[in-house]
Amino acid sequence: AARRRWPSNRISSRDGQHVVLVETRVLPPAALARHRAAKLGYRVHRSRRRKGRDNAGEFMLVHKASSTVLLGAGYTANLETILEFMERGGDAMTQETNNKVSGP
Repeated sequence: AARRRWPSNRISSRDGQHVVLVETRVLPPAALARHRAAKLGYRVHRSRRRKGRDNAGEFMLVHKASSTVLLGAGYTANLETILEFMERGGDAMTQETNNKVSGP
């Protein structure tokens, strides 16, 4: 027997004779950050250890392919910072940061 699924926050609108179902879902900030990061080839890590000298207890953004920490080394980034970083185009910001560090 097929399992029946109940619609979750679905809005229907009529477009001519077609009925279009649009699913609206609000993701928690951590899930939203992880979802957007995955689309860009990044991974969001949350600290699970006790806070310490090398661990601020927040989040870190890592490039999947190269395992390079892009933002929040030592788990210092919060979710707002990570989402803002990705909205601005993470690669461009990373290059700017690298130029500032290695520049004169």
